[in-house]
Amino acid sequence: MSLLKGVLEPNFWKDWRQARQKTFQKIGKLPCYNHSDMNLSEDTDMTSTPPLAQFKAGGTLDPRHDLYIERQADADLLESCLKGEFAYVLTTRQVGKSSLMMRTVDRLTHQHQMRTVVIDLNTIGTKDITADEWYFSLLELIESELHLDTEAGPWWRAHAELSNVRRFQLFLQEIVLKEVTEPIVIFIDEIEGTMKLNFADDFFAAIRSIYNARTHYPEFNRLSFVLIGSATPNELIRDPERTPFNIGRRVELLDFRDVEETHALTAGFNTSPERAKKILGWVFAWTKGHPYLTQRLCGEIIKQETLPSSKREVDASVRHLFLAPESDDSNLRFVEQTLENRPEEKERDAVLNTYGEVRLGIPIQDDVKSSILAHLKLAGVVRNENRLLKVRNPIYHKVFNLHWVFRHYSLLKWWRDAPGLVKVTTRIVASLGAILFVGLFVILNQIRTSRDYRSATYAYESQQLLLRGGASSPQLGLLLATQALKTIPQKSPGYSIVEQAFYENLQLVDGRALVSHKADVVTLKFSPNGNWLATGGWDGTRLWDMSNLDKAPIILQPSGEYVFVLAFSSDGNWLASGGWDGKIRLWDMKDPTQEPLLWQGHEGHVQTLVFSPDGKWLASSDRQRAIDDNLELLDIGLGGATVRLWDINNPTHDPLILRAHEGDITTLAFSPDSKWLATGSEDQTVRLWDISDPAHESFVLGIHEDSVVTVAFDPEGKWLATGSANFEVWLWDMQNRNSAPIILQDHKEMHITSIYEETTLVFSPNGKWFASRDQNDIVHLWDLDNPKQGSVAILDHEGEAVSTLAFSPDSQWLATGTTYYIVRLWDVSHPNQNPVKLRGHEGGVDTLMFSPDGNRLASGGADE
Repeated sequence: MSLLKGVLEPNFWKDWRQARQKTFQKIGKLPCYNHSDMNLSEDTDMTSTPPLAQFKAGGTLDPRHDLYIERQADADLLESCLKGEFAYVLTTRQVGKSSLMMRTVDRLTHQHQMRTVVIDLNTIGTKDITADEWYFSLLELIESELHLDTEAGPWWRAHAELSNVRRFQLFLQEIVLKEVTEPIVIFIDEIEGTMKLNFADDFFAAIRSIYNARTHYPEFNRLSFVLIGSATPNELIRDPERTPFNIGRRVELLDFRDVEETHALTAGFNTSPERAKKILGWVFAWTKGHPYLTQRLCGEIIKQETLPSSKREVDASVRHLFLAPESDDSNLRFVEQTLENRPEEKERDAVLNTYGEVRLGIPIQDDVKSSILAHLKLAGVVRNENRLLKVRNPIYHKVFNLHWVFRHYSLLKWWRDAPGLVKVTTRIVASLGAILFVGLFVILNQIRTSRDYRSATYAYESQQLLLRGGASSPQLGLLLATQALKTIPQKSPGYSIVEQAFYENLQLVDGRALVSHKADVVTLKFSPNGNWLATGGWDGTRLWDMSNLDKAPIILQPSGEYVFVLAFSSDGNWLASGGWDGKIRLWDMKDPTQEPLLWQGHEGHVQTLVFSPDGKWLASSDRQRAIDDNLELLDIGLGGATVRLWDINNPTHDPLILRAHEGDITTLAFSPDSKWLATGSEDQTVRLWDISDPAHESFVLGIHEDSVVTVAFDPEGKWLATGSANFEVWLWDMQNRNSAPIILQDHKEMHITSIYEETTLVFSPNGKWFASRDQNDIVHLWDLDNPKQGSVAILDHEGEAVSTLAFSPDSQWLATGTTYYIVRLWDVSHPNQNPVKLRGHEGGVDTLMFSPDGNRLASGGADE
């Protein structure tokens, strides 16, 4: 046990390697890990060692480290070695390959009396080394690890007439297997280093021939190899004319499954098990069990003065470590370098295109024969989930976003050749589009609440009978539960039962997919009377008849005309669209099949369209810049700092041009009484324009400390909310415009989430609630009766990126959409309850809108 205690000392391995280096210095033998030197008994208690409860990100964990987490790969690799099978662990970096290897070596040596050799190919090197030197170094290492009587140097020189491969095989057969009688496992780590050697094919072919020789030479059954590294089997033998490396058992080293599997990590927090488990859960929400990211984040957390008491504090650590511009994490750097590491530009672009599709949620089926998918898996940025590739964890999802893809693609080709821009953009943004309808809030026969308790109880009982009978039909169950909830007093004993039935049926209801778009749907609008649904995206505009959803939509704009924004006039007589070509199209809804009016004048793509509530004006603004996934701008020309005000009653007249801003106008909003137009700009100002005299100089309402990205009026016109790029949200009292705004203190990280519409600040139709989304993907709910008290609820989306928000017409529900394909419905009267999760999308959700009667919720995104 004294030797075991020494092994656990921090400097043990360093001192041990240095001693071995000196011992073999004269004969050129290189040090490598040798657990066979430790003469521990078979019944050594590996769990009795003092705890080493310290998180370690990167490097190899000691086999008896207290925080080593066993996975299925531990059992699989040990089993393979005990059976004498050849095996390989080929996966991305920093997921625990070397730690798995040393743990297995320790068990084979001390529990199963097997002999092991561990060769780190980095100790041999790849630069300026000949094949003769490389193979000779292998033999030297094997000799030193197994303490052979035969010296490798003289033996090697005595057989100089043979090829390197033949000498390697002969040394194993005639020297190693004759001097060592126990089973031998040779672990070769960092095999990706052989990719730089022009003779690597011969080496792996030699290993394969040793495996095949077992039939004729039984002694080879006592010798097996385990190959470990960041490579694919196809890369081991790269010559297409040679037989691929197709032997051995593949051991899958997966991420930690869940918090329960990593329960041992809770010891590292030095707190109560309950609190430690909660912290670990917050960590898992970000890392999804990635070993390195989990260990690194845990290590960062325990460096703080106090342990976190909320997920928000863990989120702050994530931003500091991985998401901040100044962060320089080795794992993220490796992923980035690997994704870029393709010799040909075409191959690199193919990797980026495919990853962009995976990130958008486009179904990409895993294919072991695909070199592109193999490269993505080797980079570690994706994982296989039910045979489909997904982004591995929310940290990667945040860091390697579409902005990152755009920056690393051949952008010069985009600006040089417009058709090229069309091709690349459509491939990266989406391959298919869809509209998902969810049949919600079905109210056919309104039943007034009974004043008599007995009548209410009878209504409840009768509804329960119907509910039981309609259990097989979620739509019927939803209808009956809705009627019952409107009939039964909330304090009645059966109310909670019916409420539970409502939620259960709601989650079972499938939305209806309206299929026509072939690309990302980025905007949708219901007409005020609810008769029409307009949808727009990268392949034009569609108009759906809500009275007959089986009917094919009217195609208002064909594929190739990219639509960013749609708007119906308040009377429903007009539908306007704006997009990439800088033109505004205005359809007369009395006959939308007729050619639209065409308004021109914008020099950039139309960014915003807003009708005034009185239907007299249409305000528009443009932008002459490309927009990336992070809502950052790529300059390709001068920006548009003007608003065009179009007279709907005189559509042939030139628009009024409102000039005052000194930077691009990013957002527009009319007040409910149509008196004011609010504009926000990159010049950091919010301006108010008097629509009764729009030529008059505008009023500067306020100056933010960064670009204004969104503005919104409440339904009564009492409040104007403004959000800026430095993550602040201000509320302005429109009845006292000269007063200082209310700065929402809880909302430290406001960030616009949609590049097409201002959906991050929304007021409820009844004017009581205000919802906003911060950069942490937390949605805040505010009570407008007292906004200074802070947000009354925080709606957590489990690390998913929130892309859009929408209130129901009755203000009872808040719908939120995420890039992780999920729509959530939050009961505003009970915001702390778990939301209803509506699934069906296979791509990110870009836009949401309730129908005017509240019976339907439409969602659009990047799927089919």
